[in-house]
Amino acid sequence: MKIDASKFSVDNKFRLICICCAVTHLTFLIEFASLSYFLLAGFNVLSVTLYICCAAACDKGTVSEHADNWINAIYSEIVVHAFLCTLFLGVDVGFYVYYLLTIPIAAYCLFFYGSREKFRKQIVLFTSASVILLIISVVFDNIFGPFYELMNIHTLNATGTIIMKTVNIFFAMVCLCAFTLMFCAEISGLIRELGKKNDELEYIAEHDALTGLYNRHALWGYFDELMKKEESFCVIMGDIDDFKKINDTYGHDCGDIVLKNVAKVFLDEVREEDIAVRWGGEEILMILIGTRNDCLARTEKIRSHINKLGLVYDEENINVSMTFGLANYTELKINSGAQSSTYMDMLISVADKRLYEGKNSGKNKVVV
Repeated sequence: MKIDASKFSVDNKFRLICICCAVTHLTFLIEFASLSYFLLAGFNVLSVTLYICCAAACDKGTVSEHADNWINAIYSEIVVHAFLCTLFLGVDVGFYVYYLLTIPIAAYCLFFYGSREKFRKQIVLFTSASVILLIISVVFDNIFGPFYELMNIHTLNATGTIIMKTVNIFFAMVCLCAFTLMFCAEISGLIRELGKKNDELEYIAEHDALTGLYNRHALWGYFDELMKKEESFCVIMGDIDDFKKINDTYGHDCGDIVLKNVAKVFLDEVREEDIAVRWGGEEILMILIGTRNDCLARTEKIRSHINKLGLVYDEENINVSMTFGLANYTELKINSGAQSSTYMDMLISVADKRLYEGKNSGKNKVVV
């Protein structure tokens, strides 16, 4: 099962960390109290209280306002706890592993709440402090031994040492595995989000914002690929009749509505292998795959649908029609040395001339 970390809010993730830390320290509290280590048990009472307060702040939605303070408090609690336990009980019980665990915990919290500029500085600071305290703990233990043993206070026997070390190794492994999975989930979520944003940017780069049709940028790449396939196709240039009159009479908002509805007809009728492009203003260019007669029939169908739009704006009926000029690819003599853009320019020129023939001979027709 894939974990989608993006479904959980930042505060919920932070609260989960606090709850896990509270449960861990509650275990230590019981463990130390049963062994009569009341100083360490008392410290764990404070630790559990800290994490409960932090979880409560997450519930109230106020943790982000003081995120740096909470992260510093959690980091300090972990390293101080590890330092005291290692100092009093010795290295053999394994509390020194928590020095290392502070780094992924701090990094994960800073990932959400810390600024990117402060992230590196704080990680370096936390790592340095953890390493220094680890060295001090190990050196003290090697020179003097555990503080409880040094003070001739009740010390752990071999069985107690093994049990406590096992508990610490268990918590360390669970923590490392959990944070590894959480980091992987976050990275996967970021990759998916990046892919989504790239798709959105690619769509924006290739489509007209108003109509949803492709733009000129997308046309040239499509035509280059089409030339490689050597399929029969037609280039059709269309222009909405009397569009300037519509804008002048009813306003540009009405003109936009007309454009959107006309574009929808194209989007509904143009097949996946074809392309419809907003060429400019009220002009729409199509490239349809197929024979001349097939493309003509499909263009006539589009023209007919546009006639039947029946738009109403401000209680006024808006009659919309469109004139088309069609140029078939096979009409041109192909010179293998010429670039595909040359063919495209020639086809557009032919289609454009036929479009204006239609405009001058009554409009609302397809000229071939």
